[in-house]
Amino acid sequence: MLELATLLAGPFIGMLLRDFGAEVVKVEDPGGGDPSRGWPPSAGGMSVMFARVNMGKRSIAVNLRDRAGQQLIRDLAATSDVVIENFRPGRLAAWDLGWDRLKEINPQLVLVHVTGYGQDGPYRDRPGFGAVAESEGGLAYVNGWADKPPAIAPFGMGDSIAAMAGALGAVLGLLDVANGRKGREVDIALYEPTIAFMGDTILRYTLTGDVLERGGFNVTAPRGCYETSDQHWIIIAGSSEAVVHRLFEAMGRPDLVTDDRFATNAARIENRAEVEEMVSRWVATQTREGVLSILRDHDVAAGPVNDSKDIAEDPVFRQRGSIREVRSERFGGTVLWPGGVLRTTEPVADYVDPPDLGRDTDDVLAELGVAPERRAELRSTHVIG
Repeated sequence: MLELATLLAGPFIGMLLRDFGAEVVKVEDPGGGDPSRGWPPSAGGMSVMFARVNMGKRSIAVNLRDRAGQQLIRDLAATSDVVIENFRPGRLAAWDLGWDRLKEINPQLVLVHVTGYGQDGPYRDRPGFGAVAESEGGLAYVNGWADKPPAIAPFGMGDSIAAMAGALGAVLGLLDVANGRKGREVDIALYEPTIAFMGDTILRYTLTGDVLERGGFNVTAPRGCYETSDQHWIIIAGSSEAVVHRLFEAMGRPDLVTDDRFATNAARIENRAEVEEMVSRWVATQTREGVLSILRDHDVAAGPVNDSKDIAEDPVFRQRGSIREVRSERFGGTVLWPGGVLRTTEPVADYVDPPDLGRDTDDVLAELGVAPERRAELRSTHVIG
């Protein structure tokens, strides 16, 4: 698999596929590599985000603006299953690396584009990043409190959503090839997967004319985050009548089950402020562990609002492999690392430290059949690094 991508969304696709066995060759510019190598925070001389998304990949440094470098990429694409790229639309074609050229070289290739606005349409040439995608896709508008401005996530949510779609597109293309068909071109516009995730809000508007506002998710009640007496937060999701009835029992208020104001979800939505206030007051009298114990005893859907420390130290997450303890030379010891996004009968690939820029250039080109003398010439002319 060949990764001609930088920053987050494209490399995240490579990471997802690498986790389940793909060999990913990451192509970086010899002049500095993926810009995300410099993103804070850093440890062991490397960006934490870059390390997370690029661990286990091979890095080669190739100047794609040079014709000799472009030929190296064509040669590598000829034996690759998937190419991932996130240049502006038309850039690869200008380098004679576009879909028409690559599928001519390798008819079974799957090419995954990740751009702000897709390969066609009037917006195609606009710059785009994940935060813009979250906003244009409708997520930022509904995220946050009613009396506060729209909020974007403090991490690459839009990029990550797009990467999930990109990985799915790559797998669909590989299925085509496995079934004797040709490869396919996959076009991911960053904002489109977000719109798909926000689909209920679009249908709500088209069918009812109602625009969902911040704090306005009112499909069920009670539903929300509640503060405990020891200044922690928990979430309770009253998404079914049975769960809410058990919640009322847990609160010591079985009378609410037959109270016309709270007996049904429709009635609770009508009286949302009152029911939410009752739940908030009750939770506020309990510690986090105490209230969660009560709720679990009553089979109520509830859990802690975890911060990163809570997640890292939860023994069940480690038992499941959601958090892995791995040895890292780069970071000088044991590191707690996020596990894969899913589990199958085949385990997630082992942790391997992320590569230094161009670490694998000679090895990969030697495997391609490029002679040592030719590699020395390419290095001397700054085509490779």
